Amino acid sequence: MIDYQRQRVYNAEKAFVKWRGGVMAQRIEEVADIQKWVDQLMERPEFRRRWALRKIVVRDGRRRRRAGGWYGNITIPKWCRNVQHFLHEIAHALRMGDKGYAHDHYFCRDYIQLVQIATSRHEAMLFAGYLRGHDCDCEPENRGTRLVIKHEDKVLAII
Repeated sequence: MIDYQRQRVYNAEKAFVKWRGGVMAQRIEEVADIQKWVDQLMERPEFRRRWALRKIVVRDGRRRRRAGGWYGNITIPKWCRNVQHFLHEIAHALRMGDKGYAHDHYFCRDYIQLVQIATSRHEAMLFAGYLRGHDCDCEPENRGTRLVIKHEDKVLAII
């Protein structure tokens, strides 16, 4: 299977973090602290309503060139210990086992929703714009799975 938009997602992430910084660029160095951050994210009601997975184990990624995410696990090398990489790998950990490409439109939808839960609706909308601006397909074919970003009962975006 060809991962048709992997590089586009990477380019959008890099450009977004470089432009925006903020929470997405925040670094957490120790694996125990990353695990605590991930656990707190997964305890949020928005996360629990959306996904059935209740535990993701964070593994030390030293001696690895790449971060990795698969069902229930993420591995984070020292060079990429920031929130953007955590969310990216968590999105993989949530998607693995499903049919599709590793960086497909379902992955992007989940990634945007994770950004919203971890940061804010505004950040999620900006990030979605960056993904679209880099020609990433963020819209699942099944219209029933669309992500609606609301604020005070106003629809701000439909992804």
